Amino acid sequence: MPPMMKKKSIPGGSKMAIVNALALLKVKWGKDEVTKQELAAAAKMKMNSTLANALTQLKKEKWIVANGKSIKITPRGMDNADQEAMKRIKIPTTNQEHHDEVRSELKGKKLAVFNALVDGRAHSKDMVRESLGMKKNSTWANMLTALKKSNIIEIVDGARFQLSDQMFPVIPRGGSAPVVGPPPPARSSTAPIMATPPPAARGESATPIVATPPPRHDDSSVSVKQEEEEAKHTFHGGNDHEDGSFSASSSQEDDESDY
Repeated sequence: MPPMMKKKSIPGGSKMAIVNALALLKVKWGKDEVTKQELAAAAKMKMNSTLANALTQLKKEKWIVANGKSIKITPRGMDNADQEAMKRIKIPTTNQEHHDEVRSELKGKKLAVFNALVDGRAHSKDMVRESLGMKKNSTWANMLTALKKSNIIEIVDGARFQLSDQMFPVIPRGGSAPVVGPPPPARSSTAPIMATPPPAARGESATPIVATPPPRHDDSSVSVKQEEEEAKHTFHGGNDHEDGSFSASSSQEDDESDY
């Protein structure tokens, strides 16, 4: 008889749920890498030792690449994903959708605690307990322990608690939705220096700044009689200007009108 061949290890159960969820996140949502919170929500798993052990095994089999912050499915993992099972996976697209799924699994006081903490902030345990009409006894302590083991809540300190990070798989606690599209062009803090001024905006009457000073003599400021008198008494030692005026013979009134 031929020797029995060793059966290839095929992931099953929680490991297959992880592979299928990662494959769907990559194909449908374009997420090449995901956080543990995103993966747990997509695979309908809790962030506990079961998830950690499954990730360790898949990493050894080279179906995934994982580090402390993100998880990525490899080509080998994609080849072994179950296409039919992927079609049945419903991945929440908003935190609200995930909250609704969690609510459907909670009842009574556990549901009331979840609703009290759904804003993502840290709350006083005593204040929440008193609002629910519960006493500080073993019933209250056991309920918090159960919610903590289910990764629904986490203890901030001795007096406060809040929903866990796993309850915010799409948008992190206190975060905002990602902006789609390229960022707008950065504005320069320094205005460009222009050789010639731009045309005045509509409705504006600001005096433009030009690179060269204007002619000193303004025809509109000199009367016709003055021009005739200046034409009769030409001063040859003066500096002639292109408009016919000359600086040496200008009167005090002319100087004041030029500047």
